[in-house]
Amino acid sequence: MPTRPLARFAALAMIFAAVLLPTATVRAGEFPDDWFWGEGNVRTRHEAMVGHPAPPLSIKQWHGDAVSIAELKGKVVVVDLWATWCGPCMRAIPENVAMVTELGEKGLVVVGVHDSKRGLERLPQVLKDKGINYAVGVDDAGKTARSYRLAFWPTYAVIDRKGDVRAVGLQPQHVRKVVTKLLAEPAPDEAAPKAPASPAHE
Repeated sequence: MPTRPLARFAALAMIFAAVLLPTATVRAGEFPDDWFWGEGNVRTRHEAMVGHPAPPLSIKQWHGDAVSIAELKGKVVVVDLWATWCGPCMRAIPENVAMVTELGEKGLVVVGVHDSKRGLERLPQVLKDKGINYAVGVDDAGKTARSYRLAFWPTYAVIDRKGDVRAVGLQPQHVRKVVTKLLAEPAPDEAAPKAPASPAHE
């Protein structure tokens, strides 16, 4: 009967959807909603970044060694978009410092990206007073903020060892939980060793 092949096709399609599509959602919803700030369109825009390669940083000036997202593959990276005029940003800095101290040897890198418009005159003193032990760059005309779809300060993004975004818009008190999970994941495989050459035939 002609309907039988269609029924088989439908069954196969359902199996495909059940088995393969969850992996295609690229970990959206991996962490609880109440770990994040923002709702509606903001959360939608942030979730759309999850599972994709992290945007590069556009930095006008570095305080500390310059870093590149591409060069940090194999590390878990926290990008903190912040400003000296932002109270919640300033209150979150001690935890950033503590994470670097406690988890840096395990593969964590924190990078601060400061607002390009305001608060720059206070930046050098804040870096000193807060004992900031990670690189901080000044955003280049807001390009990094736009790339990471900033909608509030601070905006935290966490990037896994493969260089993919895993969370954007985290509340500061939940960043360490995400970092701890990602640090437990294996680093990307190194390039496969070449097979030994076959012995030459005489």
